[in-house]
Amino acid sequence: MYRFLKYRMRLILNILVWLFWINVLFNNGDTYTPAAGDRAVYIAHIIGYNLIYVFTVYFNTLWLMPRLLFRKKYALYFGSLLFSILVLAIGISHYREWLLQRFPGSDYSNFSPISLGGSGPNAVTSVYLPSFVALLMMVFAFFIGSLAQKFFEVSRQKETVQKKQLEMELSMLKSQINPHFFFNVLNSIYALSLKKSDQTPEIVLKLADIMRYMLYETKQHTVSLHKEIQVLKDYIDIEQIRMGGNEQVTFAVEGHTESYQIAPALLIPFIENAVKHGTDSMLSAAFIHVTIAIKDNILHFSCINNYKTSHIPKQQGGIGLENVRKRLALIYANHYTLDIKDTNTIFEVHLKLNLNNELLNR
Repeated sequence: MYRFLKYRMRLILNILVWLFWINVLFNNGDTYTPAAGDRAVYIAHIIGYNLIYVFTVYFNTLWLMPRLLFRKKYALYFGSLLFSILVLAIGISHYREWLLQRFPGSDYSNFSPISLGGSGPNAVTSVYLPSFVALLMMVFAFFIGSLAQKFFEVSRQKETVQKKQLEMELSMLKSQINPHFFFNVLNSIYALSLKKSDQTPEIVLKLADIMRYMLYETKQHTVSLHKEIQVLKDYIDIEQIRMGGNEQVTFAVEGHTESYQIAPALLIPFIENAVKHGTDSMLSAAFIHVTIAIKDNILHFSCINNYKTSHIPKQQGGIGLENVRKRLALIYANHYTLDIKDTNTIFEVHLKLNLNNELLNR
């Protein structure tokens, strides 16, 4: 059943070709009427004669092509094909000449839609060559069809393999992001517990919401942009409480976010990077400015932070930014722009992302 479904289109096309063949043969047969006692014998010979064409076609497509051509044994394939057509052409030529004698008044066209009549001084050009050409025409027609079917089959297999590889790589990237993210957040809670802060319970609740999102929502192909932004807010709130609120942290959102989807945990690494290499590296005067705006289905995201010069080598070397670059390339391909600037202790990330849902369903 599986093989039938897999090759159903090829089977349907083959049936249509042979139905057309039978229809033409039937119409050609109207020009000749055998004797009253020979009709059954005549029909049997016509069927046998055309079965030689059927045998030649499928001997090539079902035996020679899979065993020789598709295994790149080109010389052996074409040699075997030409030899088999030559042998069958000689056989069908003698058969046809016998039929012409057996059924007086019949013609080449009465036996097969492409039975060609020849002319010339010898049997090669007048008898054998027309049969060889007729068989070659049929074999070539089905040869092209088989090649096309094989091409689409290989293309589907490559597409399936590429899709599986993409899913595996994305899964791996997500698994790398989640532990990294939780490691930073747990460090923040640990710092608060050392201070015996009264805000520790609030932070634990926010962490629970973040964990719920990271453990369940990130298993999906897409999530609501609104949920992604809420996780960013919770994470920033945790960091602000941990740091005592002395840092300048701004978070602004413009536009409607409820109707859009985004790849899960895509924006979080940018905030992580800003905290880890920015506010965590400075005792005072640290800042993080995050803005998100939706305009004409385009997400405009920016994250700007300052840092100490001693942290310059670490800015772009973290696992978070590297993973988000890979995920953007895999998921959004040419439908995004990511601009990262590192100048004079200021680190900037600017991302433009097409939120067209069709891109995520490719």
